[in-house]
Amino acid sequence: AAPRRIGMVAGGTGVTPLWQVVQAALADEEDRTRLSLVYASRRADDILLRDELERAAAAHPDRFSVCFVVSEGGGAPAGGVAGRIDAAVLQRHLPQPSEDGSGVLVCGPDSML
Repeated sequence: AAPRRIGMVAGGTGVTPLWQVVQAALADEEDRTRLSLVYASRRADDILLRDELERAAAAHPDRFSVCFVVSEGGGAPAGGVAGRIDAAVLQRHLPQPSEDGSGVLVCGPDSML
């Protein structure tokens, strides 16, 4: 069977509970779940846990990916997106609803939900 896929969408401080999910999954060597995170922040300087997220993605490229979306302040980090989360970003970075064993977690401000 193919590994499960979990997509995550975070805004601002909403990344903290999703980071706990990432840490737990990556710490379990038997867990083959593939995780993808789309994380929106106003400015690149406001990205919480950026170093930790980038290190986790570099250490587990086959299991975890992160896309930073930055709405203000000149642009996103490498591999990220300047602007806002939209359907194209979600389709590119999250598992498709038709994939067996896939799911999406969302955590952020009310305006995002």
